[in-house]
Amino acid sequence: MESNRDIRWEDTAPVRGGDRRRGSEGQGPAKQHSDLGRYLSGEALIGDDFTAEEIAQWFADEKEACFEIRAGMKKYPYHARNWFYGYRKLPRKKFAKVLCFGGGTGVELLPIADRLGEVTILESSSNFKAVIQASYATPNVDGSMLFPDDTFDLVTCIGVLHHIPNVSTVIRELYRCTNQGGIALITEPITSMGGWMAPRAGLSKHERGIPPQLFRSFIESAGFEIVAENQCGFAPINYVARKLDLRPYNSTLLVRLDKVLSALPLPVKYHATTAFEKLRATSVFYVLRK
Repeated sequence: MESNRDIRWEDTAPVRGGDRRRGSEGQGPAKQHSDLGRYLSGEALIGDDFTAEEIAQWFADEKEACFEIRAGMKKYPYHARNWFYGYRKLPRKKFAKVLCFGGGTGVELLPIADRLGEVTILESSSNFKAVIQASYATPNVDGSMLFPDDTFDLVTCIGVLHHIPNVSTVIRELYRCTNQGGIALITEPITSMGGWMAPRAGLSKHERGIPPQLFRSFIESAGFEIVAENQCGFAPINYVARKLDLRPYNSTLLVRLDKVLSALPLPVKYHATTAFEKLRATSVFYVLRK
């Protein structure tokens, strides 16, 4: 765990929406792996090198994590951020086939709902009820997807991959399923979100951010072209928002302020243990093209 428990800036703001759960029971995957130093340094991503059995256990542990997190959500807290970094950069057209990866109710798509054709929500939990016209599909435990190659004109993956063990595999599958010329919008935390040796208040058992250099390499290795890459989620804004119960990423003004602060030339240490190290952007938003 991080040494300064009073300044947990990067792991206290919601990522997939709403009120966070209480501390998860049991210990995370680091208990079973001795190479903790490589993971906490950001040199390797815990989960991405797991065996099939370990992946299956992780999947079972995280299957209902988002539903439990969103259960108390009164209003989706990221519309302004998603628009600023993602939706406003989309081509002005209707998207015939859309994949909302891990999208829960599909609420993240509401700002562009009038431009969407057939929407599929790939979701592990069966408890969500769609707020847009959409069909549901169930993900495979190993990260593979049942869709044919070149299926979707638009893919959204908003704060989902950090709940998944084999991130590089899933990104390759997202690429495979995206149509030629199609767009993928992906945003995720890029910090450790705390250590994994003990339960973390407000987080599910296994979630962790993706080290930025590894994230970029996964994306490029899959074949995506990076159209835009913006770091966001400046840690002190997250901290103040949590203390005051605010939703800064539903405000265009605060999203713009966050962009300025997140662009400051501050080092992004994956696993921060001091207040100064935590003074940085905590997430990244990608616009990708196949």
